[in-house]
Formats: sequence, C-alpha cells, structure tokens
Amino acid sequence: MPSQGIPNFIGQVGMFAGIPEGRVYIMHVPGVIGSSLSDREISTVLNYIMKNFAGQSFQAGSKLFTADEVARLRAENIGNVVEYRRKVANILASRGLTAPAYPWP
Repeated sequence: MPSQGIPNFIGQVGMFAGIPEGRVYIMHVPGVIGSSLSDREISTVLNYIMKNFAGQSFQAGSKLFTADEVARLRAENIGNVVEYRRKVANILASRGLTAPAYPWP
C-alpha cells in the first residue's frame, strides 16, 4: 500500500536482508518493532516472507533470521526509522540496487 506509506516489498524485500544495515532496518519497521510477537515468532514470519515473497531479491547465500539475531537487532537504537531507511537505500544504491519507492519525505 504505497499510497498509505507502506512500500511494496514483493520481489524486493530480500535486498534489505542481504546487507547488515538492511537487516537492522527490517527489525525497526513499525510492524516488527511494535509487534507483540516473540523474537522466535518474528524470525519465523520474516523467514516465511523471505521464502515466499522476496523472490530473486533474496540472494543465494543470504541467511535466514534467527531469534537471537532478531533480539539483538531490535535492541539497536537506530534513531529515526525514516532517516535510517534513507541510509540503507543509499548503501543499496552504491551496490547497484534500487530500493522500493518510499512515500515518506
């Protein structure tokens, strides 16, 4: 729902999971950081998304999420999530990847 501020992730979310900064970002999107799910449940959901919706954007060799990683990354302070996403998008761009359109200024 890009019109509602949620970028399309189908076929694209895997590029975020392929870099450390992107993995941190994923843990801080509102639906994850504000979730009442356990770290294990979040890792299960994210792995389901990677396997079923990331397509070729989830590169061979990219690792799936673990509960320990979820706990560690959710605990990191990234500040403003919109600004952090811009940082991640710039890193992806430097690698020749274009992050999905993002409606926030």
